[in-house]
Amino acid sequence: MANPDGQTAETSAPRVSVVMPVYNAQRYLAEAVQSILHQTFRDFELIAVDDGSKDNSLAMLQEFARSDPRVRIISRPNTGIVGALNDGVAAARGEFVARMDADDIALPERLEKQIAFMEKHSDCAACGGKAIIISPEGIPIEEQWKRTGNQEIQAALFSGDDHLCHPATLIRRDLLLRAGSYRREYEWVEDLDLWLRLGEIGELANLTDVILKYRRHLGSVTHLRETTQQARREQTLREARLRRGMPPAEPAAVGIQSTPAGTMSNWALLALQNRYWGSAIRLSARAVRRFPASAQPWVALFLSLTGPLGRAMAPAVLHLRQRFRG
Repeated sequence: MANPDGQTAETSAPRVSVVMPVYNAQRYLAEAVQSILHQTFRDFELIAVDDGSKDNSLAMLQEFARSDPRVRIISRPNTGIVGALNDGVAAARGEFVARMDADDIALPERLEKQIAFMEKHSDCAACGGKAIIISPEGIPIEEQWKRTGNQEIQAALFSGDDHLCHPATLIRRDLLLRAGSYRREYEWVEDLDLWLRLGEIGELANLTDVILKYRRHLGSVTHLRETTQQARREQTLREARLRRGMPPAEPAAVGIQSTPAGTMSNWALLALQNRYWGSAIRLSARAVRRFPASAQPWVALFLSLTGPLGRAMAPAVLHLRQRFRG
C-alpha cells in the first residue's frame, strides 16, 4: 500500500516516527491523533503505544489504523510512561523521533518546520518549539518554552526554568539511542533526564514558532506526582553535574504541594497575566464553582474582573503562590 508521498509503507522507512503513549485518553485522543494525521509534512508513521488502557482508547486507535496505514499500534499491559516510550522508540523506523502526547494538539506545520530546522542544523540533537498551555477544555492560558538557543536552554535545564516541551520535540533517533533513551528510574522527570544526557552529545533548540497546544489538567503527572517528581528532578540534576564536572547545587527548598483549588486559580492568573482576558474569567469562575469554600478562586475571579489592574497585580500574587504553594 502506498503512503500519501507515493512510497510503499511496507518497504520504505518513513522520515519521522511519531511516538505517542496512550493511557485512558479517550477524552482527548481523537483530537490529538487527528492533529498528527493532518500535518503538512506527510512522510511519517504514528506509533501509538496503548499502555493497558481500560477505557475506549484502544478501539479508537484501531479505527484510526483501519483508515490510515501510517498508524501503528502497540498494545500491552500497563508499564508506565517510560516503558511505553521505550517500546515506541524501539519500534521506530524513522531518522527522527517526534514526541506527542494523547491529550495535546499539534499545529499543522509542526513537523514540516522542525524537519526544515534539523536539516539546516546537523549538530542539533533535539528541537522543540513554543507551546500554548491550554486548560482541560482547551482554553488558552499562557505561552511557554520561549528560549531558542542551545546555551540558554542548557542553562535552563539546571535552573528549573522552561527548556524543552517534551511532547513538542523532534529528536535524532541515532542520538536518542546513543544517549540511552529513557531511564525508568527517572519516570515522571524522564524528559529532563533525557535532555541533560542529549545535551552532552549534541545541541538543543526551540523554534520561535508556536507548534503545540499543551493541555494541563488536574489528572496530569505534574499535579499527581509533584513530591516524587521533585526528588527525582534533584537526583538527575546531581548526576548531570557530576558528569559535567560542575559543583554541587544548593539544596532545593521543600515546598507545599499545590491544591486543586490553587492550581486552577493559578491557571486563571496566568491567563490574566498573558492578556487572555476571557480565559481568565472563565477559568476563575469555573474554579469558584468547583471550590466555593476556597478563597483562592475568589481572588482570581476578582482580579480577572478588574481587567488591567488585576493583570498588574497577577505576577505578585503568582509569586506568593509559588513561594508558599497554596
